[in-house]
Amino acid sequence: MRKGKQSTGAPAAMAAPDVVASCQRCRRALFFSRSATFSPKPSSSKDEKHPDNLQAVSWIPAGLQKQLPQEGDDFLMSLYQFFEYAAETVGHDQPQCYECSQEVLHKQLMKKEAQALLNCTAFAQYLHSLEEQIQEEEDDLEDTLKAELLALEEEEAKAEKKLRKYTEHWNQIQDDQAELKLQETKLDGEIEEWQREYNKCKMENFYVTETCAALDQQCLTETEELNRLNNASIYNEAFHIWFDGHFGTINNFRLGRLRSQTVDPSEMNAAWGHAALLLHTIQRVRNIRWTKFQVLPCGSSPVVNPIEGGGSKTTFELYTGAQGVFFAQKKFDKAMIGFLTCLDEIIQQEMARFRALPIANDQSMKVPYPIEGDKVGGLTIKLANNTEEKWTKALKYMLTDLKWVVKLITTQDLYHTQEKLLQLKRDAHGGNV
Repeated sequence: MRKGKQSTGAPAAMAAPDVVASCQRCRRALFFSRSATFSPKPSSSKDEKHPDNLQAVSWIPAGLQKQLPQEGDDFLMSLYQFFEYAAETVGHDQPQCYECSQEVLHKQLMKKEAQALLNCTAFAQYLHSLEEQIQEEEDDLEDTLKAELLALEEEEAKAEKKLRKYTEHWNQIQDDQAELKLQETKLDGEIEEWQREYNKCKMENFYVTETCAALDQQCLTETEELNRLNNASIYNEAFHIWFDGHFGTINNFRLGRLRSQTVDPSEMNAAWGHAALLLHTIQRVRNIRWTKFQVLPCGSSPVVNPIEGGGSKTTFELYTGAQGVFFAQKKFDKAMIGFLTCLDEIIQQEMARFRALPIANDQSMKVPYPIEGDKVGGLTIKLANNTEEKWTKALKYMLTDLKWVVKLITTQDLYHTQEKLLQLKRDAHGGNV
């Protein structure tokens, strides 16, 4: 495809075509005009506007004319791309002249006609064979249906025989049904009588159930109140052991002495008096036998007596003077050692009792601060050759062990109370709890 040039044999006054190309089949020259509109017929080769050896092609679709390049664009490249698209669409090279296009189209139609004739012949043969097959199947089907008809007639005879048998059985069932109706009427009367008795028993059961529910609720309330009272330890209520900074306290009375914090002697004596009263109460309630010392609570002037033989001869004061000076430091140290010894004996005996219970374990049997002689938690309780800080901490450890043994006793009392309640429930329900 090339740009058109003026033919040497054409008149000089004739205008040159815009684009000239050749037919891809017969190589005949073709003319393409930018201003051409769609026309299915070719221009006459004798048109006085074009040379005799050119054929004007003006069948570019109007839809593609808008895409043709305008003045200054590459018209040949766009036209070349258009013919590539047309060749892919129709299945043969483009461009072609009108006569070549008609010839190619005629050949294609002839091929399609021959193929259609072959298809018609094949369809006719297949239709003939299909009709023969259908006829054979109809014959076979007729024989099959006749055999099935005979089988069905035999089954009909058997079914009639069964029907007569079932009719006789049905008549027997009708007779049995009449007899069952009589029995049903009799049973209905008995059911009504039973229903009345049942309703009566149900009402009685309802009243009993309501009464039992009320008693159970009352028992639950009483049990909760009893558990609350059991969980409330009289020891903790009467002797509250806690701490205040570096000091251990019992009923808010501090026990110890520091240079930075002054503790009134009367407060310390009151603390020793409460501690002695608690220890003496535990010994008396739990029926514990002391072997070395005996603690005697006397308000804010408690004393500790050593046990020698069957009686006590010496008394150790467990309180201070009015000015905070201990009457006799040696006696006071022995009084504190005696108090600690009595506490250790209570701990050991209560641990032996607790160890016999099923709820005992290694964690619950661990004393917070073990007592060894005059030491508790590794610190001596004596004032001699001791600092005030260590002595105060030792007293705090001692009160901690005293609180721990109170908890151990409370746990045992609670366990025994629960066992008694459980036994009472077993007795009330006949052993089924």
